Amino acid sequence: MTNTTLLRVAINNSGLKLNAVMEALEIKSYTTMRDKINNVQNFTVREILILCELLNLTKEQREQIFFMSKTELDSALKGA
Repeated sequence: MTNTTLLRVAINNSGLKLNAVMEALEIKSYTTMRDKINNVQNFTVREILILCELLNLTKEQREQIFFMSKTELDSALKGA
């Protein structure tokens, strides 16, 4: 499950506009991108790899953003 908050922070901190991120991922629709960020649709492995490189994510950030279980994500959000 994607940690929406951390992904939005990483995109914002990168200085990139969402359109540039979408272009790198070859996502044409803002709706599709929004759905992926908000866990309506899943990011593909290819998209995750591109995002990691594009956003200069560390291994730890990658794990926190893309590979938390729903239980871990719920716990993290409650503690925030």
